[in-house]
Amino acid sequence: MPYIQRNSDNKIISLKQTPDDEHEEYCSPTHIEIVEFLTGSSELNDAKETLSESDQDFTRVTEDLINLLIEKNIILFTELPTVVQQKMVARKKLRSNMHNSPYNFLDDSESL
Repeated sequence: MPYIQRNSDNKIISLKQTPDDEHEEYCSPTHIEIVEFLTGSSELNDAKETLSESDQDFTRVTEDLINLLIEKNIILFTELPTVVQQKMVARKKLRSNMHNSPYNFLDDSESL
C-alpha cells in the first residue's frame, strides 16, 4: 500500500491497498503527497503557517538573547561573524527608524 489514483490536475484523489485499473501507481506511504492527502492539505498549510509565525517570534528571542549576552560582556559584538554583525546592525537601524517614525506600529515591548 498505497496505490494511488490521480485526477486531471495530477492530485491524489484515491488510495487502495492493491492495484487495479484506476490505481496503478505505487507511492511510498511516507511520501509527502500521501501525507498531505491523508491529513488534508489545509491542516498541513495551517501547521506550516503556525511554524512560520513561530520562527519569526523565535528570531526576535534570539536577537534579544544575543543583545543580552553582549550587554553583559559574555560575548563581544566583534566576536560574531561579520555577516551576523551586519544583519544585527541593519535590524537595529530599522527598528530605530520605525520607532522614530510617526507611523510606528511597534508596541513598547518591541522597541530596543
